[in-house]
Amino acid sequence: PLPGGYLETLQQGGWAPKGHWKSWTDEEWLSLNTDWESRFRVALGPEHLSWDEAQVHVTHPKYFYAMGTAIARYEDRLLPQLIEQAKRHPKEAWVHLGPFDCAEFAAPLASVLHVKKLRADVERWFMRHPRAAAAGLIPDLVGKNAKARKAAALALKSVARRSTDVIIEVAKQYGDEVAVQVQEILTDDPRLDKQPK
Repeated sequence: PLPGGYLETLQQGGWAPKGHWKSWTDEEWLSLNTDWESRFRVALGPEHLSWDEAQVHVTHPKYFYAMGTAIARYEDRLLPQLIEQAKRHPKEAWVHLGPFDCAEFAAPLASVLHVKKLRADVERWFMRHPRAAAAGLIPDLVGKNAKARKAAALALKSVARRSTDVIIEVAKQYGDEVAVQVQEILTDDPRLDKQPK
């Protein structure tokens, strides 16, 4: 959010500090307490207050409304928090992850790819970041956990429609045996086409 008419309305009603926001004290910034004001503090507040506020918004889905604002300001600095967010709340966190080419997002996103209302949007992350998807999912694809294996297969078969070469290239980094196994799973194992439940 940017300052403008709404901020002026708040000031005129006595709900926001007077004067230009650049001149506000920490105490005045902290007096803001609505959702809009929280986003405003994240976007334009002093960095120490803005960063603290951004941390609140990665803790639980009910606070995610300001994540877009926080990501716009802090970008990769938020990656550790976003990775944790994706692991804990993948059904809600996916909406914030599009810009990030990060292998740690692949498994949490694969775990919700079977959700019908999310599938098209989550697939877009995999299409946009095929190398990160492969790096994050190949260990699960050849691992022992059946549920993770099926989720990884579903996601990587989706990626393979456009980027098979990328997947195999990444798989070769784990050794020729893994690369062969990945190729076989992607092309010859219909059992892994079923979506995990």
